[in-house]
Amino acid sequence: MRVLIALVALVTAPFLASVAQEPPGNSPCWTVEHGAARDVHSQGQGRHLAKGHTKHECAPPVGGGGDGGGTGGGGATTCLVGNGFANIVGMSWWDVNGNTWQDNPVTEPGQAGWTIELSCGGTVVATTQTGLLPLPAGPGDYAFTGLSDGSYLVCEVVPSGWHLTLPMTPRPCSGGFGYTVDVSGLVAPQTWLANDFGNTTP
Repeated sequence: MRVLIALVALVTAPFLASVAQEPPGNSPCWTVEHGAARDVHSQGQGRHLAKGHTKHECAPPVGGGGDGGGTGGGGATTCLVGNGFANIVGMSWWDVNGNTWQDNPVTEPGQAGWTIELSCGGTVVATTQTGLLPLPAGPGDYAFTGLSDGSYLVCEVVPSGWHLTLPMTPRPCSGGFGYTVDVSGLVAPQTWLANDFGNTTP
């Protein structure tokens, strides 16, 4: 019996330690399965890099309450724009043949002047337009910078007569598809790359 108790203690200790290491006031996007561990992986078509695992079952903020769009019970303010370390970048382009890839930037050019929305907790917290970045950025490029902790939804406002070919992950966006980027615990700048939108006409 003593051997069994010792074995259970050895197996559960690493898990309990990882849970205990989550910082006070952690954002709702911390994952129960992975605790504080973060790594780089691909999402979508294998071109979209993000830091951290896809959200599974999320742990509530320390102290309870709160959501991705406000202040959790632990006092950590989330989803602030302009004073954090996270950057989300991508582009919008004309996917002429509808194959979800920009085969050639000349024949499938970036689309300037298209609106990209950034939401958190169901509220739009920032908007930008493609083509506003300084050179050498392309005409379809966009960026949201200086984002603090939070779970962000990136959506394109799809003009009438167009429809999305990329991304293909359903999200509560006007075009039906978008990207979710979870930011938590950054202490240095980190960029989520290639949150791209391919567009074509019927």
